[in-house]
Amino acid sequence: MPRPHPCAHSPKLLPHFTFLNHAPKHLCQHLSWEAPKPIVTVDDQGSDQSLTLTNLIPSQTISQLLNLASPSLVGKNEETVYDEELRRSHEITHEHLTLDKDFQAVIEPIVSQMATELKHPTIVKAQLYKLVIYGPGDFFTEHMDAPHHENMIATLSVEIATDSDPEGGDLIINNEIIAKATESELRLAMFYHDTPHKVEPLQSGYRLSLLFDIIQEPTVNGRLVAADVTSFIKGIGAIKGQGFNKIAIKTCHRYISSETIDYKDLKGVDRLFYELARSCSDHTGFQLVEVCDEGWIYRKELTQVLALSQAFGALYRVNEEEDNNPCHCGCESCWNLYDEEKALPPHPVKYSSISPHLDKASKYLPISPDYLLGDILFLKTPALSHLEYSGSDEVNLGNEGFYGQIHSNYAIIAMF
Repeated sequence: MPRPHPCAHSPKLLPHFTFLNHAPKHLCQHLSWEAPKPIVTVDDQGSDQSLTLTNLIPSQTISQLLNLASPSLVGKNEETVYDEELRRSHEITHEHLTLDKDFQAVIEPIVSQMATELKHPTIVKAQLYKLVIYGPGDFFTEHMDAPHHENMIATLSVEIATDSDPEGGDLIINNEIIAKATESELRLAMFYHDTPHKVEPLQSGYRLSLLFDIIQEPTVNGRLVAADVTSFIKGIGAIKGQGFNKIAIKTCHRYISSETIDYKDLKGVDRLFYELARSCSDHTGFQLVEVCDEGWIYRKELTQVLALSQAFGALYRVNEEEDNNPCHCGCESCWNLYDEEKALPPHPVKYSSISPHLDKASKYLPISPDYLLGDILFLKTPALSHLEYSGSDEVNLGNEGFYGQIHSNYAIIAMF
């Protein structure tokens, strides 16, 4: 009886690839910055005057800013709306803001270093987006940010201290409370735009933050960490020695798109794995690196294996309780991949719902219980693995609505 080539049944944490699991989704740090050093200038719309903001903003200046600001909106599915149950704050958009050149020169290398620590391998730049003002009673419920640019991967929040001694209004990212700015230090927090975050209700005082979009450029230009490259090449050598010719990771980030995800959309560990595989191809023998819908990978690999044998029922069982969705992507082509005459599963299934048949003593196994179907070795990452949003449920995003889907069920495959 033909037997399928073994494949990792669950992601494997291998020693040479541990760096893929040590990737934070947010970072924060303080930047020494005392008055009267300027940070940003705000145009007084309709007059020739302007306001120059420094650290420790006085209450009188905040009152002037509020006269120039507009109520903040929030994205609710495809719509951009005003909803005080989800968000209450005011903001001034970037068209009326001019960043101080000295301040910009200081934060540029900081942004680059923070992106490196977040394990993102391409060159990035910070683009000023807006100034947000929170007053007594203001808040923002938990959400993730909608990308405002095609290549936006993250948000940078620069909190400026005020003389109002604010109480409450904490920025919370991934359940971590971020320390507030002080009269001598600004507080910087960078986080991937798909990272959940919120601003707790402000009991008293004011909270001001400059928000920047972090835009990735297409080139890596030597930003790969040498230690990661060395470890990656050694790990691939070990994997090839075990007979695998494909390795993959499940994507660790959510992606908002109305189209198929491309490698240019990847961020963080996802982009790092892609760039390592591509850049190290001369040393590792990779011929192809691609981004695929994970469900499609399962269906494709499953079909290839079952084409070798008409005895699926003798080798494997499908746990219907774990796999009760008749189609994981809803398209007709998924159904067409399966042939009832070959005793294939009644509908597309996930690896996690298939397991080998055992005897009562659990001694007879058609194949090793550590492996199952196909020839892809999935490396362990802090990954998600399902379609987050398909248009039917309500989802709240910062500032604006969006069209498309929120995906976290993609995989990046490198083939030898």
